Amino acid sequence: MFESTSVGLDVHARSVAACALDSETGEIIRQTLAPDGVTAWLEQLPGTYEAGPTGFWLARTLAAAGIDCQVAAPSRLLRAPGDRIKTDKRDALSLARMLRLGEIVSVRVPTPGQEAARDLSRAHAVAVKDLTHARQRINAMLLRQGIVYPEDSHWTREHTAWLGRQRFEQPAAQAVFVSQLEAELLAVQRRKSLDKLVARRHQGEYDVGIQSCSVGRGKIFGHQDEGACPSLECPERGRPAVGHDQGADVEDVGRAFGHVATQTVQHLGDGRAGFRQWHARQSCPR
Repeated sequence: MFESTSVGLDVHARSVAACALDSETGEIIRQTLAPDGVTAWLEQLPGTYEAGPTGFWLARTLAAAGIDCQVAAPSRLLRAPGDRIKTDKRDALSLARMLRLGEIVSVRVPTPGQEAARDLSRAHAVAVKDLTHARQRINAMLLRQGIVYPEDSHWTREHTAWLGRQRFEQPAAQAVFVSQLEAELLAVQRRKSLDKLVARRHQGEYDVGIQSCSVGRGKIFGHQDEGACPSLECPERGRPAVGHDQGADVEDVGRAFGHVATQTVQHLGDGRAGFRQWHARQSCPR
């Protein structure tokens, strides 16, 4: 029975709708489980569930118990155009059928460290967006009152001091403006704190760089230490790429691409501005 049975799981925060399908007999077994009871119920049956807000903890738990569990990509699931009835039991049965047919396109299950890095990246993006919105609200309120900062540079120390000197006739407007300034200050502190966390986490990763990533005509060539790595100059218009007019060996061209890729990784740690300046210098003239 185990070889012919596949299980679909519809996972929620407090419950899991499970459906076991035996392809030989057509028998369907449905069960509503607690999240911590899925491992014991599955035993050694292969299962699958749809990736979603519940994350990947269940997949890692089942993998640790030696149970094969695939996390299905939601955008790649087969759905009938006229099937508009959506329930937990029907979703679990549909997943079990697709698993049995081999139609599940699974996503890669990240490690706990990788998932934590994703959370940190998302939190940093949200902090940047919140800061932008807070400053937009301040600018919009000043614009409604006909108040314009006389200088070109904004959100500097001088601009912040100028904002603190602004007064409104209506007490309610003044209270709202003060609360917006406080929200902007908190958003700045939050973004700076997350900037430090991101920099601290990725400092070691960016310092490593790439030792060998040269690619040429479907073969990967390691970086050779003997001899300097040839530079990859941008060809002029109407001129063939590096070494092609001289019949250069494919490995030489591959090492040149590897040299540029190594420089790219080394410049990533300098921030977006430095990378863009470096990329502009490497770009071909138009």
